[in-house]
Amino acid sequence: MSSNSVFIPEWYVDSCLIEVLIIADKNHVNHQKGNGTVVREMKKSFNNSFCVGIIDEDRKDLDYLNEFDLVKGTEFLKLWKHRQKHQYMVQLRPVVEKWILNICAKGNIDLTQFSLPTELKRFRRFRNLFLLKQM
Repeated sequence: MSSNSVFIPEWYVDSCLIEVLIIADKNHVNHQKGNGTVVREMKKSFNNSFCVGIIDEDRKDLDYLNEFDLVKGTEFLKLWKHRQKHQYMVQLRPVVEKWILNICAKGNIDLTQFSLPTELKRFRRFRNLFLLKQM
């Protein structure tokens, strides 16, 4: 991955979210699978560089977050800043599928207008079909 990458999202959905919200091209998004691989990439490839990790708030806490201070926390996001490095972590709350459904509900966005399911189980199934097409 290019050294120009600054965003390290955990999952394909997170990658798409960053590309849409921030209008980041693929050279600036370093997709990783899972919270642990995001942390490994931040430590290995961006140890002394600016980067932003994007992860879900999973059931298991990341040890690496012990090196960060919580800057801001809301019901939907947590923003963390590394104490010594120019690194940040954005944590979606709860996991990304629930996060999307909650944000849409809060913003009165009707997902059915976009032919998207509104039930979590069906939304996850839809997401999995989307991911298969990306591979």
